[in-house]
Amino acid sequence: MDVTGCYYATVTVAAMLVLGLGLRKTGLVAAIGIWARTAPLGGKTLRMFILCLLVAFLSPFLNNTAVVIVFIPVFAALADQAGEPVSMYLMPLSFVAIMGGTVTLIGTATNLVVHGEAIARGYDELTMFSIAPVGLICLAVGMLYLFTVGRRYMPRREQPPDLSSRYGVRRFTTELRVGPNSPAAGRSLAELRWGERFDVVIVGVERAGRVISLPAGERVIEAGDRLFAQGAAANLLRLAQSQKLDTPEGGTPREASEKVAGGRMVEVIMGPGSALLGRTLRDLHFAQRYDVTVLGVQSHGTAVTDRIAQLEFSVGDILLVRGEADAMDRLVDEPGFIPMAEVDHPVGSRPRAAFAAAIMAGVVLVASLGIFPISTASMAGVALMVFTGCVRVNEIYAELDWLVVFVMAGLIPL
Repeated sequence: MDVTGCYYATVTVAAMLVLGLGLRKTGLVAAIGIWARTAPLGGKTLRMFILCLLVAFLSPFLNNTAVVIVFIPVFAALADQAGEPVSMYLMPLSFVAIMGGTVTLIGTATNLVVHGEAIARGYDELTMFSIAPVGLICLAVGMLYLFTVGRRYMPRREQPPDLSSRYGVRRFTTELRVGPNSPAAGRSLAELRWGERFDVVIVGVERAGRVISLPAGERVIEAGDRLFAQGAAANLLRLAQSQKLDTPEGGTPREASEKVAGGRMVEVIMGPGSALLGRTLRDLHFAQRYDVTVLGVQSHGTAVTDRIAQLEFSVGDILLVRGEADAMDRLVDEPGFIPMAEVDHPVGSRPRAAFAAAIMAGVVLVASLGIFPISTASMAGVALMVFTGCVRVNEIYAELDWLVVFVMAGLIPL
């Protein structure tokens, strides 16, 4: 392949990733997900079929990863409502997104790579929907199979319905009182580093009769505070003895009768671009940075219950986190943190969402009519996205999946 095909495919893929980022940043994609969660779409099977059709409609024009990220909470909620394993719903979501990408030239990177190779060898350019007849047949046959024969072969990975049991969260919540002689008095939770030293999580503080759930890492502990600590009984006892904390009735820590108010538990998947990849919770100062508490981790399908702070994360690992609504919003708005449950974060600016939709539609229309090549149309779309404020340059640098771009640029010429 000469440099023309390499340039064409790489530039187009990068531009389409930026266009998809603009749609996500303006809240347009999130709004579609919210509608899908709340619309009355009928019974279980009909609802899933309609949702798969919606995924099949979006994936030919958007990056498959972005589409799947938006619909994971929708399909997971549908699985919970039906009382069936979530794997039976997420696998069809993935397959439909992949098959939908075969309908248009911009649907997948592989389509663009082949198109770039064809151009480099002197063949005529394909239009946006040149491959649609074959792609639509593949999509229709694939969906028919998934909803008939394929359902028998879907993995049924049964898991405990309770999140705490699923993650081996052990761990009960007990009450510890800070006495005047405790070395913890007058120091912040971030400074004390109890998570690293004792594998114990502080999920709440009661001061002057008021419970402060999920305290920020910089909050200073004072004498007289009642701490709600979560961990294994042995670790809690070790913490109490080391820090001179009073346990209930002066004995072994036991489960507190009070419930720590506020907060919710959500499963968060590590996706590409996550700041945690290859790093530990301690490296990132995770609790202080996002103001949420990590209660459990699943890595490679196995619950990790000890020394969570020292675990290096990889794509596909799942965190069980607990936090207030605003903290959870900030977390899932970060690149690479994919919520498994519905998190009602802001959907962005409606005027800019309209601009983003119009720009994307314009790119598709111009490329479909053959007015400009797809690479030119998509780059013009990126410029318009930046000019109209749908996406900022620093967001492109921070959140674009550069690994995909550089791998394509490096491997295609080979």
